[in-house]
Amino acid sequence: MHWASVFMGRCEYKPVDRERNMQGPQLEMMREDHQRHPIVALFRRYRELLRQLVRYGITGVLNTAICLVILFVLHERYGVDEWIASFTGYAVATVHSFIVSKYWTFAGEQKGRAHSQFIAFVVVNAIGAVMFSTGVHLLSPLLGLRPGSLVSAAVVILYNFIASKLFVFRKVQG
Repeated sequence: MHWASVFMGRCEYKPVDRERNMQGPQLEMMREDHQRHPIVALFRRYRELLRQLVRYGITGVLNTAICLVILFVLHERYGVDEWIASFTGYAVATVHSFIVSKYWTFAGEQKGRAHSQFIAFVVVNAIGAVMFSTGVHLLSPLLGLRPGSLVSAAVVILYNFIASKLFVFRKVQG
């Protein structure tokens, strides 16, 4: 479908595979939504993912703030090496992130035991910590500590959402 047909309202409703078996009011609601505007139908289809992204964004902002405050205080005020300071901030933010992610961001999706999820979360975040610390170390000479830290944090936030959703808090099938 050409993008202009969406904005010009010239697109017809074509059910996707999971909708082919729908009947009655559920299918009719999908058709009505699509006829009103395709963006509405798209929003309804991905509503839960959008909620998770917003919650993850809020969690990510809090975790980034925790991490960066610890990094800046340790490095700039106490002279701790940037590798150690960034890793320490990241470790503290990881514990906070697990608690918030398990009980708010991805709540109700998973049925795993907390300790096995925490181990998987730590592995995912250990990879993220290496990515973050390496990014800070490589980008700081080019951009400065603060901008280099923010760029590294943005990349790691995206990685952590995808890895957490797919591997740690994956939806239980059934």
